[in-house]
Amino acid sequence: GEIVEAMFQFKPDGQPNGYRIKIPEDFDSDNLSEEDALLLVQQSINNQWSGNFNDYSLIESSFEKMPNGRIDHSFLYEHSLQDIGEAKYRLRAIVSGSVISSVSPFAFVPESFKREFANIRSDNDTIAIFANFAFLGLYLLGIGITSLVIFYRNG
Repeated sequence: GEIVEAMFQFKPDGQPNGYRIKIPEDFDSDNLSEEDALLLVQQSINNQWSGNFNDYSLIESSFEKMPNGRIDHSFLYEHSLQDIGEAKYRLRAIVSGSVISSVSPFAFVPESFKREFANIRSDNDTIAIFANFAFLGLYLLGIGITSLVIFYRNG
């Protein structure tokens, strides 16, 4: 009677890259302290994920208490050796009770890039609007001159 959903991520070469198991709020499990949950992630994450976990450093941790009393811990790691320009490789691991329910790698894009991209996009949109008006004007001018010639010939 319980619905448990799972999502798996794979790299282009077929290796596993992450997973997420959606565990119901009323799932009963042993509660781990933050230190025990962190130790569980550090000890078992390489068995469940194909990256090198030793290159990541912990930057954030939090927890959430579920209605049934279960405590879910969330840990955010950042890759210390690789990045994509200003973007950083990150990894989020979630421990639901005493089970690692999610390992999700992603690229963190900084707000400065998003603002710069929005400015570039705004400039492109402005150019596109003027180009559309220019095309519409030329189109109407072409139709207008053609219509005048046809009407003049037909009297």
